[in-house]
Amino acid sequence: MFHFIVNPSSQSGKSKSLWKLIERELKEHHIDYKVHYTRYEYHAIQLVQEICKEKGFKTIVALGGDGTVSEVVNGITDFDNVKFGYIPTGSSNDFSRGLGLPTKFKKALDTVLYSKNYKEIDVGCLDFGNNETQKFGVSCGMGFDAAVCMEAYSSPIKDFLNRIHMGFFTYTVIAVKNIFTYKCSKITITFDDKDTRVYDRCLFLSSLNGPCEGGGLRLAPHANPFDEYLDVFVLNTDNKVKILLFFPLAYLNCHSALNYFDEVDIVRCKKLHIVSDVPLPVHRDGEPCKYRTDVTISLQKKKLKVCTP
Repeated sequence: MFHFIVNPSSQSGKSKSLWKLIERELKEHHIDYKVHYTRYEYHAIQLVQEICKEKGFKTIVALGGDGTVSEVVNGITDFDNVKFGYIPTGSSNDFSRGLGLPTKFKKALDTVLYSKNYKEIDVGCLDFGNNETQKFGVSCGMGFDAAVCMEAYSSPIKDFLNRIHMGFFTYTVIAVKNIFTYKCSKITITFDDKDTRVYDRCLFLSSLNGPCEGGGLRLAPHANPFDEYLDVFVLNTDNKVKILLFFPLAYLNCHSALNYFDEVDIVRCKKLHIVSDVPLPVHRDGEPCKYRTDVTISLQKKKLKVCTP
């Protein structure tokens, strides 16, 4: 059975129009399916939790952006009996980019419906204490990048750029605007319970399952979603000139040039514990998680089965 989670607001209604094409394909080939439309924030989590209560193996397909993917992943309660398919319609699509999944509609649909192949990927876990946890598939971050995500989440800039099919510029535009106003913070990170490092001018840190976040910002080019490790990127500077240089270099994948930035630190680990002097914004897969001072990030034991070509 295929369960389709459709975010009708993704890319200003693109998902809704594509669903009509998908439904035609399903009916022509007599494929069993159910469609579930998301109506509000976090609705996909609730829908997937209900789907997981059904007996038997099922394929859950997200039709939307990275935010929809993140909600679906957070809703899965039975990783053994779920395979995940993705048809990207969002503005960043870092999940597809990191896994090398098809981004073109027809190829993505064929992969979900007809390919028997799948890969098992790592799933990240954010622990805020007091039994409050969230999962992520692409990345989670703290600081500047999360502040950008928070603004992008409700920004009219994103809606406008999506309407003219330039949604991938959303994070760039908002990031440039915020570079001159965001204040760096002091944070302490302990990696794998043994390596403690203090960053006194941290702009942001990102814990990545794949190489990119933010619509192609390549922070960890060697990150591998299958290796049971997280790649943690830290930018520790308040120098506005260096910050302005950093982002285009990262988007252009010029990591040989980034080697000259002493303020960049990349660490591979299985777990990290972050403590900040002041509450900082946090995101998971680009979705805001409020402000926090104490966060633990790790990988859960169960992996996610993802449909592949």
